[in-house]
Amino acid sequence: MCLLNVTSMSRGNTGACSSRDANKINCLICGKEWPKEMIRHHIGSHILSKNWANLGKDRPKFPCGVCGVNDAIGVKPSKTAVGSCHVWQTAGGNLGFKCQQQPLFKMKVGSAEGCKVNFPCTNRPIQCPESQCGSVVWSYSMKDHYQHKHKKEMSDDLKEQVRLKPHERSYVSWCSEGHKKKKKTICPKEKRKEKCDCEPDKDSLV
Repeated sequence: MCLLNVTSMSRGNTGACSSRDANKINCLICGKEWPKEMIRHHIGSHILSKNWANLGKDRPKFPCGVCGVNDAIGVKPSKTAVGSCHVWQTAGGNLGFKCQQQPLFKMKVGSAEGCKVNFPCTNRPIQCPESQCGSVVWSYSMKDHYQHKHKKEMSDDLKEQVRLKPHERSYVSWCSEGHKKKKKTICPKEKRKEKCDCEPDKDSLV
């Protein structure tokens, strides 16, 4: 039974349906079935990869961090909005998001700031700090947001905020392979039971 009620789909999608297992979600990019708590990490692997054409998909300019197939609009949706995904700042200053393709998905934005071996993706909604902007952007898309809308580089502080964590790109890539067994750290310090203080990769700004 399909649990989603989406009137309009974009980018050639004919519909999205949750897995028969209520605790799993089907990826709308590659079709693989994933536990709900892992779908954001799996979608992150697609956003960071270059294999969209091989999957017969066009990568959105600012992909939603939950479904990946829609552009994420950085304002609160209207009551009649359909077929698009949104991220926004609430009246209380918190950040919210709504994925039209996977509306049953929920997450705590703050919990996505850290990168762990088996839960590595830090892609999360972040408020653009430009005073005249007001948009909320998924962190993996912040660099593109600045180049497209502001025509300038991000501040050093913002770069540090959205930069991939050490080993994140490698760990997230594992989330395209499956989640049948736990992964082990590749950090030499963590292997010695020490805290990881490795430098981020050179391409840590998405």
